[in-house]
Amino acid sequence: MPRLGRHPDHLSFRLDSLKTQSAQSAFLSNPLPNPEPIDRDRFELTTGRFAFLLGILVAVSFPAVLLGIESFVTRDFGLFGYPLAAYHRHCFWNGEIPLWNPLNECGIPFLAQWNTMILYPGSLLYLLPPLPWSLNFFCLVHLYLGGLGCFVLARTWKCPAGAAAFAGIAYAFNGLLQNSLMWPNNIAALGLFPWVVWSVQRCWLTGGRAFVPAALLGATQMLAGAPEVILFTWCFVGFVWIADWMKEPPPDWRSRRGRIGRLVAVIVTVALLAAVQLLPFLSLYSLVDRGSQFDAAVWSAGSFGWLNLLLPLFDTMRSPLGQVTHLTQAWTHSIYAGVSVCALALLALSRRTMGRSHWLGIMLLGFVAISSGRDGVLYHWLDAILPLDSLRFPVKFLIPCSFVLPLLAAIGIREWHSDRAIPTSRVIYIVVTIGVLMAGGGWLDAHVINPAREFSWQSYYLPRLSGLAVVLSGLHLARQSSRRLSIWLWGIVLVACWADLRFHQPNLAPSLPKDRLAKLDDPPSDGRSAITPDTMRVVGKLHLPSLEDTLREHRQSLYCNLNLLSRQAKVDGFYSLRLPRYHEVRRTFYNGFYEMHGPMADFLGVDRVGRHTMGIQWESRSSAMPLATIGQRPLFGEAEQLLSAMHTPRFDPRQIVLFEAGNEEEITGGGAPGSTVSIVSRSSGRIELEVTATAPAIVVLAQAHHPNWRATVDGIAKPIHVANHAFQAVNVPEGSSRVTLEYVDPVFRTGAMFSLLGMAVVLIVWFRTRRPRSTEKPNPQE
Repeated sequence: MPRLGRHPDHLSFRLDSLKTQSAQSAFLSNPLPNPEPIDRDRFELTTGRFAFLLGILVAVSFPAVLLGIESFVTRDFGLFGYPLAAYHRHCFWNGEIPLWNPLNECGIPFLAQWNTMILYPGSLLYLLPPLPWSLNFFCLVHLYLGGLGCFVLARTWKCPAGAAAFAGIAYAFNGLLQNSLMWPNNIAALGLFPWVVWSVQRCWLTGGRAFVPAALLGATQMLAGAPEVILFTWCFVGFVWIADWMKEPPPDWRSRRGRIGRLVAVIVTVALLAAVQLLPFLSLYSLVDRGSQFDAAVWSAGSFGWLNLLLPLFDTMRSPLGQVTHLTQAWTHSIYAGVSVCALALLALSRRTMGRSHWLGIMLLGFVAISSGRDGVLYHWLDAILPLDSLRFPVKFLIPCSFVLPLLAAIGIREWHSDRAIPTSRVIYIVVTIGVLMAGGGWLDAHVINPAREFSWQSYYLPRLSGLAVVLSGLHLARQSSRRLSIWLWGIVLVACWADLRFHQPNLAPSLPKDRLAKLDDPPSDGRSAITPDTMRVVGKLHLPSLEDTLREHRQSLYCNLNLLSRQAKVDGFYSLRLPRYHEVRRTFYNGFYEMHGPMADFLGVDRVGRHTMGIQWESRSSAMPLATIGQRPLFGEAEQLLSAMHTPRFDPRQIVLFEAGNEEEITGGGAPGSTVSIVSRSSGRIELEVTATAPAIVVLAQAHHPNWRATVDGIAKPIHVANHAFQAVNVPEGSSRVTLEYVDPVFRTGAMFSLLGMAVVLIVWFRTRRPRSTEKPNPQE
């Protein structure tokens, strides 16, 4: 019998077998550091294709707004964001940097408010094209950027294309993002949220030129003017950094030092680049007692507010305008994250091995606990250490949920479709858990929290559970189907996710024809306007049968900041940071419930008053004083005494001006009968006066005092004194003189120098670092 081992073909077969066994042994002894999971969904979706798909979904969601036929109008968009953009655009085309706004609050810093977005580069989107379409486009572009950035970040975290697309759609259309369309600054910061995380993580892992986009994107988001969103962005970055370090620590000290140094360098450079905005904001913030102006205890999520992540109508009521409003808070109309998104996020957290998803889950639980406000223990503990009152509303701590849950959902899909396939029983357990939470939340709302409202199974369960069933069934079938069928199934999953989020709540982002936000036909008056106290309360709670009627009444009453559209000055406004002295004076401005204090109204130049009877009716006042007056006799006293004296009927601003005791030597002027003062020119931050005084006198301006104002008399610098507790006064000599007052912000100039230094650092890194310098290979997978 022939010996098989001597046959040439058999010998070749044995050699090949030995080579194969040797390769297998080598692989088992030195496996790849992190093998990528097999992409079982076979859903070929590149970044460009997803960008096109996301653009289609945004266009389908808001077609009339995108085409310029209609405009967002609800709440802060019409009352705050759009008027600020109109004023910014007016100053831009007049060649002014709007450091000061003379039209609200008798004058208030504008750029330093931060949320006015004066220095945000993306503001060019609404400064160049015509309003209101440009501001609507600005908001939708950032909604789109948020979804695209979440897709890119999920792909960087080794999620399959379908899972990343699911995360991108879930982030772009969740309840909080759609509600944030009424806040241009918030939607801008939320749109850049994933891009900042992606670029900073890429920087600390690879180094080199990756530092440049990380610094620029971080600074761009910082200029958007959404402090809470920015804070949560960097908290998220910190948790991801810790998770990466804990999962796979750098192998040596050089790698550890490089990773820490790159992260610190990015943070410092972002602060330098944004110093031109941050320093004026911090300067204004140091003057403001924010805690006394706002009650941070209100508008918390409550003990069960987190159930709104699953049940969009939990703890809500329907307003006369058809919008859904929460009973415990009115900051946002929705925080709905999607039932399928929450289920898949739980799937990611069900892994036994500690990874990035678990660190994000810990962060999420902490923020949810803090969002309950004073109903929870954690808020009390942290409030004793951190200035939580600065965030105003505890419900804002739910902002990270809108970003963390979509990413966890993408990780859950990745684990489900990988070689480490999650057993079907675990998916069933999670579905049952979600169902129990929804049923318990529905029962709690219908029988305990809001028993007066009729419980609706259709509103609570059917649409949500139907979407969950479609998504999970599609994902399950996509794992076992052919490539062509898998593409169709993924399309159904993504559309089901979009439909569930887009239509989970009626009138979440309502719009009206764009001409409803056009300028009023009435020309502005020379003085200031004011509405009576009772009218302010009526207009603030006004809910007419339609949104259009309500907006018209708000426009006619110049409610909040709507006066900026017609450039009509008034005594109040709607801003985050208010000058404290003027805020105290405003309390003395109203005499009872129905009337204003006449002498104060005269001093502030109120030449017309609005009253609400059968609509807003404006009445003229002939006793209003001009902005600048001269010849009053100075009186001195303590601050509390001065406020009380200003509130009495005996206060005559034409004859006397009040100063705090201790300034007697500095106030050299006195009564000067026959003196005159006239305004030569006036802009947002500069006033020129022509003065003729019969004796040394005091020029009093009914403009809020701020330390950044500078005065010169015939070119000689003079101090500006605090008059009538919160306004301005300048000493002038006898005879004719020219008085110039100018708003000069030295902190802004210092910040500009720091920003130029930061830009120099970015340029040096870009030109000196030709290739990425990496001491470790990027490995962002768990």
